[in-house]
Amino acid sequence: MKASGCERFLCALAFLAAFGTLAGCAAEKEVAVFRYHEGVTPSDYYPLEMGCAWSYNVTVHAPDGQKQILSTTKVVGGDGADVWLRTGQNDFTYRVDEQGILKVQANYYLLRGPIRPDASWQLSLQGMDGTLKITDVHATVETPAGTFQECVVTEEVVPGLDNKVLTTFAPGVGVVKIEEFGMAGGQQIPLREAELMAFETAESKKSE
Repeated sequence: MKASGCERFLCALAFLAAFGTLAGCAAEKEVAVFRYHEGVTPSDYYPLEMGCAWSYNVTVHAPDGQKQILSTTKVVGGDGADVWLRTGQNDFTYRVDEQGILKVQANYYLLRGPIRPDASWQLSLQGMDGTLKITDVHATVETPAGTFQECVVTEEVVPGLDNKVLTTFAPGVGVVKIEEFGMAGGQQIPLREAELMAFETAESKKSE
């Protein structure tokens, strides 16, 4: 079954319409100073350990106005290199290997090493080939959960789908922002945007 544009956006980071807040998580957390350097790995930007959880505000742009959805994702388990994430009643499997972080069901890398500007790799969605590439390794992004520096930004483009997805990963935190754009009348328009509202990491839980 082919996924719709909305399903693709949500599944990319296990964003399905799950309502609720991230329990016991402050609106802002301090993150240790991190500087991009040679040898950083995808796991430095997306910790997938028990105790990790993320809460997002998802904005859906439509002709009749905007719709706001609160979505929460958490790590619920794992088996060796496989990690299981849950959003609502939906489970997703990611695999951490020597190349990067693989989305098992979709069979392509969400983030892949080496982490460096202009690095790129191939993917296939709905039977169409596309490209994921790193566009920035020093990005600063502001979200309701705080301001994050030295972020990695990836751009996902599948020409046959006429849209692109920008994903921002903050070191030690994970995905802090995701934006999807489409085309209408030959112009690029925003379709959906998700911003981090709150988060919990294995390290932050140890410090509590």
